[in-house]
Amino acid sequence: MSDKFSKFVSKFKWFWPWQDEIEEKWLREMSLRGYHLLGFRWPGFYHFLKGEPKNYVYRLDYKEDFDRNIEEYLELFNQSGWEYIGRYMMWRYFRTEASGDKLPDIYSDSASKINRNKKILGLSVIGVIALLSAGFMNIRIYLFSCGEKMNLYVGLLDTILGIIFIPGTLKVIGRNNKLKKEI
Repeated sequence: MSDKFSKFVSKFKWFWPWQDEIEEKWLREMSLRGYHLLGFRWPGFYHFLKGEPKNYVYRLDYKEDFDRNIEEYLELFNQSGWEYIGRYMMWRYFRTEASGDKLPDIYSDSASKINRNKKILGLSVIGVIALLSAGFMNIRIYLFSCGEKMNLYVGLLDTILGIIFIPGTLKVIGRNNKLKKEI
C-alpha cells in the first residue's frame, strides 16, 4: 500500500443480501472520501484504510464456495482490471478505478446479471421459507405444546425476519424482470 494511507478505520453499516447495489454505491462514496475497503470480519463491519480520495468503483459478485474454478474466476477479474478485495460468505468484492463518466461493471450483458440475481433470489427464497417455517413452528410449540416463552420470542423474531426478506425477494424479481426487457 502507498505511504499516503495513514490509518485503519472500522465502520458498521448493515446491508441485506438484495441491497448489493446500495452497498456498492456506499463503498464508492467512502473511497471518494478517502476510505478504501480492506475487508470485513462480521456482518456489517467494514475495515478501511484512510488515505487520499480515489474514484474507486466497487462491485459485488455472488459466487458459491464449492465452485472449483475459483482461481480462474479471480484471474479473469484481474485480467479485466478488477482488484479482488475479499469475500464475505458468498459475496466477492472487487474494485477498479473509474475513468470517464461511465462507471465500469463486472457484467458485460444482461443475461449474466440475471443469472447472478437468480442466485441471490434462491438465497432469499430459502431465507423466507426457513425463517417463516421456524417462526411458525416455535410459535406453535409455545401455544399448543406448553413451550417456554423462549419459543415465543424466537418464533416472533424468525417470523419478523422472514417478513423482512419478502420485499427484498420481490425487489430481486423486479430487477430480473427489468433486465429481461433489455434483452
